[in-house]
Amino acid sequence: MGVVSAVVETAVDKVGEETVRDLVWAGRPDEAEKALARLADGGRDPDGRVRDWASVWYPERIGPPVARSEPGRATGFDVLRDLLATRAAGPAVREAEAVLGSCPMSTDALTSLGGALAALVYADRADLAARWCRPLLEQTTAHCDPVWLGLFAAIRGETALRLGDAAEAAACVRTALLHIPWGDWGVAIGIPFATMIAAKTTLGMTEDVIRYLAVPVPEAMWETPAGLHYLAARGQFHAASGNAADARADHLECGRRMRRWGIDLPGLAAWRIGAGHAALALGERAEAASLAREQLALVGAAPTRTRGAALRLLALAGAPEQRQILLEQAHDVLHEAGDLREAERAKADLRPAEPARTVLSEAEAKVAELAARGLSNRQISTRLYITVSTVEQHLTRIYRKLGVRRRSQLAAFL
Repeated sequence: MGVVSAVVETAVDKVGEETVRDLVWAGRPDEAEKALARLADGGRDPDGRVRDWASVWYPERIGPPVARSEPGRATGFDVLRDLLATRAAGPAVREAEAVLGSCPMSTDALTSLGGALAALVYADRADLAARWCRPLLEQTTAHCDPVWLGLFAAIRGETALRLGDAAEAAACVRTALLHIPWGDWGVAIGIPFATMIAAKTTLGMTEDVIRYLAVPVPEAMWETPAGLHYLAARGQFHAASGNAADARADHLECGRRMRRWGIDLPGLAAWRIGAGHAALALGERAEAASLAREQLALVGAAPTRTRGAALRLLALAGAPEQRQILLEQAHDVLHEAGDLREAERAKADLRPAEPARTVLSEAEAKVAELAARGLSNRQISTRLYITVSTVEQHLTRIYRKLGVRRRSQLAAFL
């Protein structure tokens, strides 16, 4: 028996549940499985709650999350587990808000409050999660608890990203990583890193994204929902960089894992939307339209951001005669869901796109093409042998002439 294994087994005997949680968090699922078995054999997890918690983090290895068999007063973790198991968003939203409205701030409440907020996010109600997260952050700031601050700041960052505020999302993740250093996040690091990668991609800060992608992450992260966040964000970056093939590969891999693990929940990662846009960029309109219809069938009629995004994708990939009405529906749904950035994109799609080369100078067209491919201002300046200031001036004129606000909208005109 190795020294590490001996220490782990001794720790399980002495600590029990806490040791399992530490092993799960630290990305050591093999030892966690052994510890769970020891707990069960010793009768120290009679209701299976520790195993249930571990299954949310490692759904394939431990087993997919299982919904409660009997109704009753739920913790935030119960709500999250039920949502992953049943994919029933309506009950999850009601129960999560009930938990958040009644659970007092205490050391023992961290898992419950965090689980309830995560349930709202994964139920595709980032607007509600943001509303509840704000006062929790304020209360936590007053108590100066770094773990609470880090957790709630990370969740607030994810909600800001989903509501279209990439700058706020990046700022929240910086706060989260300030209070909990990235090395202490364990396998969960994939969540704040994914938020930052997606936010920086949206902001066009390519060099920052590359730096984050270069940071090593725990190998076990890929077995957890945090890995799904990361795959989706990396796919978004590939798409923004003009690498549609790698974007599609990341999103499809995300989908394969979600289905294999039994947690194919659109609010966790809307992989069909990402894969559909990548397929569209590759000229595979039929595939993109099929993915959009599949997503619409799964989300139902509720005005969620995923439904709005699926309507927009179908408008871009489907029959031309349906484009106008679908884009109008997408805009209205996205606006109601609170995702103002995506609503603006749907609105921009409603305007007929005049070919950029008919209104841009030759120099502006070159800058626009490189910016649309995801290059940073500095990279464009190096490629074209001009100053960064000149690039910025060209982009200002390009945005004005084309009526766009950000470089992510340029591709539609090129």
